[in-house]
Amino acid sequence: MAQILRARKSAILGLALFYMWCFYAKELLLMRVSFSAPGIDSKCTNDTLGIVVVSKGPSARVDGLRRAAEFTSIALDIPLQPQWSTKEVDDFRGIGLNESQTDIGTGQAQCWMGHLNVLREMIQREWSTVLILEDDADWDIAIKYQLSLLAPLIIEVARHRIPQSSDGSDSPYGDIWDLLWIGHCGDVIPKTGVLSVFDETLPESSKYRENNGQFIDFPPQVRMVHITDRPICTYAYAVTAKTAKLIYGKARRGMRRIITAEIRQ
Repeated sequence: MAQILRARKSAILGLALFYMWCFYAKELLLMRVSFSAPGIDSKCTNDTLGIVVVSKGPSARVDGLRRAAEFTSIALDIPLQPQWSTKEVDDFRGIGLNESQTDIGTGQAQCWMGHLNVLREMIQREWSTVLILEDDADWDIAIKYQLSLLAPLIIEVARHRIPQSSDGSDSPYGDIWDLLWIGHCGDVIPKTGVLSVFDETLPESSKYRENNGQFIDFPPQVRMVHITDRPICTYAYAVTAKTAKLIYGKARRGMRRIITAEIRQ
């Protein structure tokens, strides 16, 4: 299942390029991609999104990511993530503030802070686009092939949503999007505006789980790109520099809702 997410002039799109069935991640990944493979569109094998891993230190999850990256010829950089105190986490949640109410727990606040640490890294390094992964994410060994299938669909959906925009970018994904929601655990598939492509690397099951837990049927081995509705989970999403600054500026002093609920607005 693939989705595009874009937020420009109040328009929000989302993208799911590949399935990532994972759990909550304490460490986050900001990855700079370095793809190369014969038979794949060369534009999808260069540093087109940017990938760097942000982690608080060595772990079994990071070891697994390194092995997966080596196997699929993806370069990972892993800067250090701060070790936040209990007070810092509670301050982010708004604990102790007068008339303050929060809907997030300690772990959810740490998740938020990890994402913000990644976004700050992106802003400081002045990267134009970045793919953020949580440390329990996974990807298919055919990821380069899958990206080459989806790239033209991403551009087409974005152009349809913002028809007056021109896209003169050399990137295979275009430059008229703000956020691509690449990995999530369910969204509502709209009845219109969906582009699809056959992908032989997908499982043959025709079942898709929407964000309410309901399973619906689609033709097997079909990936879809569409405007997001209400996706849940943040296993993987790509952002532009503008979007990174917007999210960071809004959330850096603390949040009261989980990250999924905020960035999909």
